[in-house]
Amino acid sequence: MLRVPEPRRWLWLGAALSLFALHSEYDLPVAAWLAPIFLVRYVRLSAPRTGVVWIGIVSLLAWLLWLCSSALIVSGTAVLSFAALAGFLTVPYLLDRLLARPLAAWSGVAASLVFPLGRAACEYLFTVAVGFGNFGSLAATQHGNLPLLQIASITGSYGVSFLIAWLASTVNHAWDAGFAWPASRRVGVVYAVTLAVVMAGGAIRLGWAPADGDTVRVAGLSPSRAALHERRRTGDDAVVNDDLVARTDQEAQAGARILVWSESAARVTAATRGAMVERVAAIARRRGVYVDMALEMRGERTTNEAVLVAPDGRVAWTYQKSHPTPAEAAAGIAPGSGEVPTVDTGAARLATVICYDLDFPSLVRTADADLLLVPANDWPGIIAWHSQKAVVRAVENGVSILRQSSHGLATALDPLGRTVARASFYDGDVHTLVAYLPVRGVTTIYRRVGDLFAWLCVAGLAALAAIARGRRAHPS
Repeated sequence: MLRVPEPRRWLWLGAALSLFALHSEYDLPVAAWLAPIFLVRYVRLSAPRTGVVWIGIVSLLAWLLWLCSSALIVSGTAVLSFAALAGFLTVPYLLDRLLARPLAAWSGVAASLVFPLGRAACEYLFTVAVGFGNFGSLAATQHGNLPLLQIASITGSYGVSFLIAWLASTVNHAWDAGFAWPASRRVGVVYAVTLAVVMAGGAIRLGWAPADGDTVRVAGLSPSRAALHERRRTGDDAVVNDDLVARTDQEAQAGARILVWSESAARVTAATRGAMVERVAAIARRRGVYVDMALEMRGERTTNEAVLVAPDGRVAWTYQKSHPTPAEAAAGIAPGSGEVPTVDTGAARLATVICYDLDFPSLVRTADADLLLVPANDWPGIIAWHSQKAVVRAVENGVSILRQSSHGLATALDPLGRTVARASFYDGDVHTLVAYLPVRGVTTIYRRVGDLFAWLCVAGLAALAAIARGRRAHPS
């Protein structure tokens, strides 16, 4: 019988679990907690170079599989970005291998902090250095754990990743001590108390949130599947545009006060854009509603934009997508200004971003709003991914989100990340989401201080590295 060396068995177990912890359609939230335990174990039992190289290979292969499942493997930009992501997420294992042991003799708690500080710091530094969004965030894998996610209102998503990664180093601290309670008690208690406080605080925040309050009826609309099929068959954009206009009037008449279309729902040209906006403006004036139109304007230069028409018929904002996807960039769609527009309706402040923009926490944080309107468009393979990430953005910023997605999952979220309504594009021919959302958001520390927690993680790592170096130079 083939015997696998002990260190290598932990690598394979951690690698297998990590495939279910990438925030994909086949995620298991518990795998995000378990996989790092065994991968840290493998690296601690291996020579630093060997351990880190294998972690890098496992991480790269996992993300390549993720790209295949999402159909993004055809994008060279995506492949290079995720190769970089694999590199960034390997660094915490190297830091733990090099720093934890010399620190452990000084403070077990300090040693246990190396890996979680490294994970949170590297997740953040990837978003800054590569500019491909916050892919790789462990927080996204926990989109259903609302008590845990409430810490994001203070730390951003990085606090959630920190807590998940801290479990790995805490368990390995006990493992190094043979799971002897006296030797591992302090680290275990500190972690358990911290996690319990976070979970209890999140539960209290959710439980004490006002059950009543002013709400507004909102509606999200995607082109009907029949209209999209007819446009593909005939090449006539009018059939979809007419469908959207008619259904916008129908939902406004039914009581929706704020409406949003899915991304690039209507196709126009420079010659037809004005007439399309005026058709919707007539509905806005007649029904007294706000309509966030999502337009793809084709011509010498293609734009992906959201146009908000106010109840008086005026155009309140024109916003162009700040972060086009690699496919859009290849098609010549240039990024917008990166300034998120807001409009005060008197009852609520509205803002908008478009689809992939929601993957950039620093952009969303600039939206000083109560209700964020998000035209979106997904595809089979990533049907629910971005709607799940929207939960984290809602909690971080204390904002309700109406994310209307063609070929995906439309979601209405309250400022605590609770799902008010959802609808799949593939359930029936007509894809409309109707919900009642709070007209007021909630103030969050994260919106005020930004990525301070992430930078504290970077600073904490630097401090621990300096201490570890001093311990090596002057062992007691």
